[in-house]
Amino acid sequence: MEVTDIILNLEKDVEEYFITDQQDALIAILKAENALFLDTGFISRFANAPLEIMGDFFKEKCVLIVTDLVIYELSEKDGRRISNHARDFFKRISEQGIKLVLIKEMSLPSQLGEYISKSPLERNRDFVALLCKNKAALSSLAQAIKELTAKYKDILANDYKVSKNASFTTDVIRELVSRKKEKDSLAEELIIVCILLIMELPKGGKMFFCTHDHASIARFNKAVQTTVPDLEDRACAVSLYSFVAFLIKIGVLKESEKEQIIMFLKKVYGNRIKVVKTAQLPAQAFKEELTPEEIAIGMLRGENYLLMMSHG
Repeated sequence: MEVTDIILNLEKDVEEYFITDQQDALIAILKAENALFLDTGFISRFANAPLEIMGDFFKEKCVLIVTDLVIYELSEKDGRRISNHARDFFKRISEQGIKLVLIKEMSLPSQLGEYISKSPLERNRDFVALLCKNKAALSSLAQAIKELTAKYKDILANDYKVSKNASFTTDVIRELVSRKKEKDSLAEELIIVCILLIMELPKGGKMFFCTHDHASIARFNKAVQTTVPDLEDRACAVSLYSFVAFLIKIGVLKESEKEQIIMFLKKVYGNRIKVVKTAQLPAQAFKEELTPEEIAIGMLRGENYLLMMSHG
């Protein structure tokens, strides 16, 4: 089966948990104070975590977004259904009353077009410019573009003549999705493209790219700095660990939630966690291996730790 055919089956398999209508999905994202785009690795770790620690904040302040290619990566080997692990996670999220949104990468440009007062040619040129600016940061995407049909494979060339066809961007993304390969970073890089496209709109809250992959974080940061440098404060890459630290910093998680924080860190990262403790000066940073309890106590006291790796 083709990637796009498998995705159609998987969309039906998970539709009970998601907002799947693409107009409703975009409206939910634009209305949210915090839009969290989850990659596959983030979901795999998040699925092991107790949700109670974040339930109220997620329910009241956030919408969680999953893209078609992430759903594809979460499928069983035969591609006919979503994995039980992922299904249980989506079910738990849905039962908590937290909004789950499914974004179809290839449908997003046409949905955004309803909010942007530009001609199809202008929107297409902006899309091609976005890809060209980020061909170094989004290397899987750049490689996939080279493998597209003759109509699109030279899209990154300086002399490429951009089509004025309204379906151009959708058609390009459809072809890119169909080039998905095992263990590439196309899903993560298309999430980044989706975030950058949505950030063209003047309204909307903060965009979080949720990943545990350091290379993806670097790609995201570079793409944001390259494409929307004036909007860097609206976009942030986070792991589960740094998101917990963020919730402590803004006062959502307090001393009264200490045991929940400890349990959360233990479930996700294990009994020993390697971190870099950072004081006010970078030169004062040093490595430590701490227990979840030690980290929770430290974070609640205002200490800063950067996650390195964990041991079970």
